[in-house]
Amino acid sequence: MPKDTFFNLSEEKQKRIMDAIMDEFGRHTYEHINISNIVRDSGIPRGSFYQYFIDKDDLFNHLNQEIQRLKFSYFGSLFLGDSNLSFIDRLEQILTSSFGFAIKYPKITKIGQKLSESDFYRTNPLAIKSIDLANQTFEKWIIDDMDKGLIRRDINSLDLARVIVKLINQPIYYNDLSEDVVKMHQNEIKVIIDLLKKGIQTHV
Repeated sequence: MPKDTFFNLSEEKQKRIMDAIMDEFGRHTYEHINISNIVRDSGIPRGSFYQYFIDKDDLFNHLNQEIQRLKFSYFGSLFLGDSNLSFIDRLEQILTSSFGFAIKYPKITKIGQKLSESDFYRTNPLAIKSIDLANQTFEKWIIDDMDKGLIRRDINSLDLARVIVKLINQPIYYNDLSEDVVKMHQNEIKVIIDLLKKGIQTHV
């Protein structure tokens, strides 16, 4: 977490620093993040940066928490356990809403793309914990629908959850967010959902 000196700054200065941090993380993988660029873009002395953050890892941890807060706020009830949505309907809404999130928060979208290319991020305990939590959450939804008779019981629930989590974390969807490309990917989502519901093999 940032030091108290960061939170004692004005909201305008905190925002300026965070904007510079987001820009830098959206340009480079973690291994190539340059504190000097953040200092320059935010207009603060280099010494001041270390009054706010311990090091680059501390900086990343705070950035990750801010991103998760925005995601939770945006996706809202889709991730609440008491929703009456079926797993398939919930998944379709999550995939569709992902484009809305990417358009509303383009900087975070770029950060996600760069982090997905980073060896550091793939082995980072926070990232691993986040994926594990997502796998557990999706598996619970799958099992709930199995209990309702909506999903076949012969499917391994954890394996299916892992496949779905990998699917929704693919950054390729957000490389181009022009209207035509978004529409194309929305059509692809419909195909994915249809395949999950019906499969592709004809049944005798």
